[in-house]
Amino acid sequence: LAALVGAYMWKYYRRFEPLWCSPRRASEASLRSGLDQMAEVGEIRQFGESRLQFADRSGYESLVALTEFHYQATYGRTTPPFKSVLQQREALHKRIAKKHPIWKRVLGFLNPLSWYYSR
Repeated sequence: LAALVGAYMWKYYRRFEPLWCSPRRASEASLRSGLDQMAEVGEIRQFGESRLQFADRSGYESLVALTEFHYQATYGRTTPPFKSVLQQREALHKRIAKKHPIWKRVLGFLNPLSWYYSR
């Protein structure tokens, strides 16, 4: 029971971290949150596929933007605008909700280990 509770806590921490993290971590947290949400509905990166290739293949413009923000923060050593990062994360959330039926999103949200499949 403790392992199940721990898995849920970790999943929801990763999912909602962009809401309370520092602006410095926002790009990483938002990208991870988006990738986790995509894994909940079965959209995952293929083995050997880069994050940017996956973002392009997925067709979500906001995922491309979040990936570029993450690369900018990681390799460019600059912090993207916090508000822009959160806006792109929200846009990705809405796009996923529009593309996938509610039952699929609810089942994914209730799966405590769906984050394990996001890369």
